[in-house]
Amino acid sequence: MIHWDSTLPVRGRQALERASYQERQAAFKRALEYMDTLPFKGRRVTSSQNRAWPRIGVFREDGTWIAGVPGEFKKATGMVAGFILASIPFSAPALAWVILEIGHLLEEGADIIGRDVAWN
Repeated sequence: MIHWDSTLPVRGRQALERASYQERQAAFKRALEYMDTLPFKGRRVTSSQNRAWPRIGVFREDGTWIAGVPGEFKKATGMVAGFILASIPFSAPALAWVILEIGHLLEEGADIIGRDVAWN
């Protein structure tokens, strides 16, 4: 059973607030590197694109195309950066918060827990 730890986002935000500019920059860089590995729906706009977003072929529930970088991706990236700074491990409780934010953007049936990727 996964324990839903509601303190994790708070701890992450506090760590972001306490961090220096350089520490935040480094954490966001690592967070983006992690986020770019996730199996998102659709495909990158160009084959030479380094980042996961923007994408083609991803739509909201109402059928509108998601143009640019979605706000929930940005929020989840900030959350991961905070987790990195707070030394919160890559585990089910922290990952659950990320999935809560961006799960609807991921490919159906994507196995993100069993992957050999870590943010910390």
